[in-house]
Amino acid sequence: MTNLPAGYRAAINWQSVPASVSELFSISAPGKVPVYHHNDQFVQKTSEHYRFNKDQLRGLLAYLFSASKGDALLVHGPFGAGKTSMIREVLGRLKWPTLMLSWSEKSDSFELIGRQGIQFGDTVFEYGPLALAAKLGLVLVINEIDRGRAGDLVALNDVLDGGNLVIKETGEVIEPHANFRVICTANSAGSGDLTGQYVGSVRRLDPAFLDRFAMIRVGYMEQSDELDLLMLQFPDYARKSSHFLTKLTSFAMETRSKAVDVAEPLSNPISTRALMRTLNLGRSMGLLRRIGESDFSVKEDLLPALDLSYLNRLSADEREAAVTVLDLNMG
Repeated sequence: MTNLPAGYRAAINWQSVPASVSELFSISAPGKVPVYHHNDQFVQKTSEHYRFNKDQLRGLLAYLFSASKGDALLVHGPFGAGKTSMIREVLGRLKWPTLMLSWSEKSDSFELIGRQGIQFGDTVFEYGPLALAAKLGLVLVINEIDRGRAGDLVALNDVLDGGNLVIKETGEVIEPHANFRVICTANSAGSGDLTGQYVGSVRRLDPAFLDRFAMIRVGYMEQSDELDLLMLQFPDYARKSSHFLTKLTSFAMETRSKAVDVAEPLSNPISTRALMRTLNLGRSMGLLRRIGESDFSVKEDLLPALDLSYLNRLSADEREAAVTVLDLNMG
């Protein structure tokens, strides 16, 4: 006996209406894509202020609407650069039902396929996210796939080759739905940690496994794009001082430049995610009120929020280097 969770019992509505890419994603681009009707099951929430990178968007849409059977997509890049956000914003706008999970060294193939369980005295097979997504046509997003053991990813091989998924416990053979997709995120392109930033937690992936993936690299934003994002997400800061936000993004850019230089003492850059955390925390710590005042102090007014969002994770030497960069850019 197999068991679908109650939330999956309602049929997914795969009817769609065409939408202009430029209007749907607020970016200058040709063509139209289908947006599925009225799905509220497992549809990702979106932000009206999100800004898309045209090349990344083009690659993701090409994968989603490709006619090829099998294959998956690997979206890789540094932490906090917005890999998952980009995927969520695209799928949410398409109203394409999605399952998201995080992978780790403790994860195994049973988590993907499912397990036998007991329900009301009966033995039932409870579908895992891979089985559910394949059966129902969902997009399965596996975050940080390079943090798990390579041997525990073999459950994906058959479906990534375009084959069926066999449930050994029940003998069920699932022919993947036409709308089934697999997207993974990683901090490397499968080569393992070459930067020293992840302290052995990012693993090298098997080349034969990687050959089943198309790839998109998501790097940190250009400064102008990151500034635009902050001004849209934090209009109160933008009204108070766009110059402050400009200097803050300059600080971020320099930490990232130094992090890729082995001669520099700073190996941990501040991410876009941490920048946004700084502004959110800063608002509740009085930062917004203090910006633009004649006695504004980086040490007294900005540093407490940056400590919480970023600096407190650094070693003493790295923190000193980051504060030096901050002083030079915020002065």
